[in-house]
Amino acid sequence: MAKGIVLLLLALLAFLISWYCLLWVFSSGSLAVIECNGSYSLFHEYMRCRWPSIANALWLITGLASLLLLFFGIKALKNRARRVEPN
Repeated sequence: MAKGIVLLLLALLAFLISWYCLLWVFSSGSLAVIECNGSYSLFHEYMRCRWPSIANALWLITGLASLLLLFFGIKALKNRARRVEPN
């Protein structure tokens, strides 16, 4: 049971980080739109033009991590409940 709860708490933390990264995507994109002419890339010569791409990658990674942690947390809780249940 503790494993499932820990996984669910980690899923919540990853979800909150994912939302922070999403807000970072919009913020860094609006700050860099003039300097970068709306073209963002990980390999752009200006660092400010790289931030939206980095934030987008982090948003996707943490979002997928939160979904996976949620899935495995629920699965662990169900398996634990199934083992404890009397026949």
